[in-house]
Amino acid sequence: MIDPDVPLFNTRNWQPAGVLAGHSNDVWSVRWSPDGKSLATGSHDHTAIIWDAASGEAVRVLASPSGSVLALDWSPDGTLLATGSLGRRLCIWDALTGRLRNTPGGSPEETVRAVRWSPDGLRIACTSANRLVFLELLDDELHVMPGHTDLVWSAAWSPDGRKIVTGSEDGTARIWNTTARGAEIAMLEVVTGETDSRRGTAALSPDGTTIAIGSWDGDLLVQCIDQRDLSPALSGHEKDINAVAWSPGGESVATASDDRTIRVWNPSDRSHQVIARCSKEVEALAWSPDGRRLAVGSKDAMVRILDLEDANRSTELAGHADWVGCLAWSPSGRLLASGSADHTVRVWSPFSGRDSAVIGVHSGSVGTLNWLPDGNRVISASADRTIRIWAVDLSDHDLLRIANTRVTRRLTIGERRAHLLPEQTVITSGDER
Repeated sequence: MIDPDVPLFNTRNWQPAGVLAGHSNDVWSVRWSPDGKSLATGSHDHTAIIWDAASGEAVRVLASPSGSVLALDWSPDGTLLATGSLGRRLCIWDALTGRLRNTPGGSPEETVRAVRWSPDGLRIACTSANRLVFLELLDDELHVMPGHTDLVWSAAWSPDGRKIVTGSEDGTARIWNTTARGAEIAMLEVVTGETDSRRGTAALSPDGTTIAIGSWDGDLLVQCIDQRDLSPALSGHEKDINAVAWSPGGESVATASDDRTIRVWNPSDRSHQVIARCSKEVEALAWSPDGRRLAVGSKDAMVRILDLEDANRSTELAGHADWVGCLAWSPSGRLLASGSADHTVRVWSPFSGRDSAVIGVHSGSVGTLNWLPDGNRVISASADRTIRIWAVDLSDHDLLRIANTRVTRRLTIGERRAHLLPEQTVITSGDER
């Protein structure tokens, strides 16, 4: 357990680890490589760029043969990159050489708005106008599945690679069976609204077996993707649902609404609880990795940490000057990053709420952010057309505390002096001096 009175970082040492500013127009899509060492971005400038995450240098510039790159995704092994464009093309690139490997036969027919590689690497799904299109890589054959009646914005594979869930502006989400050449399994209708997962209104459970969709009439739909019969909607919210998030274990679903309430649902018994009421609409939700806390970002510029085991330990974090639209916990759950329309990214200690670091370099609203797997860097994307990577430096005191729990031998006199320890001090594993 971390001492809440100990700063988790030295704010004076915060510096951007990199600014990826090679595009000349809006950046539409961003994807980390599976190993976390590279980053791919697609832009309205008709290029996709592969970046070295450590140095921030552009390693490969891929010139799209068909206009703006709106969507992209890596193959599971990280050797290939698939891009979808405004010019109705799906392209497959060699990520190591930058060479265009393949432009599949046929055509998606309309602008490609989402691209997703299957977990087994044998299929690529993309959305085009009101259709789902998926490519069988072994036979280079495109399969087109009509069904939606308006733009399809999002697509997600089940973990076994056998099913795809799509969300559309026609107010429906649909589940497709790719092993049966795209046969539709079920249609989930959402009343008057979108199921575009980019807006946070739809989310797959951690195991990929169930989808939760927030409706613009305030209902929550929770549907097993293998079930043909639709489950009844869960009612409770009085206005639009803006955000949906599954707990890490998949037992609960959190929702945020324009009715300014945060609710946690138990799909197994259809019960729910109002866990907080905010002064303004809520825009972002994020569960802590251990599932004990829920972070909330809202239009009142506040970040709230809701303790689900003891409401008295919940905290409000003031600092942003405009609405908070994105949140992300560090992999360890020790830190929380928040992005705001005030152009800043802040990092907080969820235990004390007193120590925050501000990175005030963006010149536009921060639309999305996330932590790298090592937990030492944060990446943010902004309306200023830049993607920036920030290094998180721990204080010397924190480094010593980490060493206290990891050193399994006696320190040398030189090591003790380097850490400002008395020369007679001995540190062993688990020692918490």
